[in-house]
Amino acid sequence: GLLRAQDCSTTASTVATFGNYMQCIKEVISNNYASYEKEVREQTRLAVNKCFSSNGCSLSTQEMDAKAWDPNGPNRDCPICNKFLGGIVAATLNTPSEDQQCIRQEMAKAIVKEAQGCLHSKSVTFQIPTIPDLEERSSTFRDKIEAAISDHVHILNRIHLCGKANKANAKASEKCIRKPFPGFLPTHCQALRVCSERIPVECKPMMGIATKSMCTCVRNARNDILKRFRTMGNVFQNLTTVDGRRGPALGAGSELDTCVTSVKRHLMTSSNDWFGVIDATLLKCIRNKPPQGVLSMDAIIQLGCKSILKDRSETAKANLARAFMMIGNFLDAMCDRSSRFCGSHCEFH
Repeated sequence: GLLRAQDCSTTASTVATFGNYMQCIKEVISNNYASYEKEVREQTRLAVNKCFSSNGCSLSTQEMDAKAWDPNGPNRDCPICNKFLGGIVAATLNTPSEDQQCIRQEMAKAIVKEAQGCLHSKSVTFQIPTIPDLEERSSTFRDKIEAAISDHVHILNRIHLCGKANKANAKASEKCIRKPFPGFLPTHCQALRVCSERIPVECKPMMGIATKSMCTCVRNARNDILKRFRTMGNVFQNLTTVDGRRGPALGAGSELDTCVTSVKRHLMTSSNDWFGVIDATLLKCIRNKPPQGVLSMDAIIQLGCKSILKDRSETAKANLARAFMMIGNFLDAMCDRSSRFCGSHCEFH
């Protein structure tokens, strides 16, 4: 078997077992990568049909046919949204497969760091091992992956917009989409089942505890990041109301600096500076940088702050807030792909 005999009597052997379990999932998925991608696409659409019609928060699968960042798609009323998200998609998804793998690994490390901090706060001494790249085979399925990420962004965008009108409806859709129906993503659950069965009997209790706490922490980390990107509107609101009388003075110690610093501060958690993580990742992973440079978070924040200081209207603020919300949703879509091993929707969990 893939999982060597281990008794999990020590934390180290639990960590080793967990590492083997992850490796097992990677091997099972890699053996038939195409079918897993197909399943995600089809099952997500079924879930949307179920979770968005009955709850007063509507989203049709036809609306999802255009990419979430398509200038003529559902966000065409927000050009800055498509410009920013389109730029990030180009920087992360439309790059050679080695660059993409590097980006996935760096993002996984950052999520693990968040989850590790959360485990410590729960007094769990488990050290999360390096997560193997579950998507190593993905380079030949770039279009499908882009479509799956776009679907995820569409879903989160809609939940967010519904929430502005009716929090209860949005919450119902959000809860439903996580566990839409019995037998959701069956092949994924089968992979988890196969690998769970290979865990030595004496390891199962410890592995159960470790996996559960880790997955809860990963979920918390994702929620926290989403919340930071979703509440960016408050930052812009505060900036422009406190000092609404003065004209935009661009330069050192100016409103621009204040705006940029406030946005960056808003993206810091106790474990990560997400603004720094994203830019360091792009800098490290993208080997052939375009002549105009990579559209970094730094550039996006500078552009966003300049635009908001020039046009202080409520519409401009709302659009900029929406653009950041969509970037957060895109990051969550990236994280979602690597945290599929949690399988909270599977029957045996």
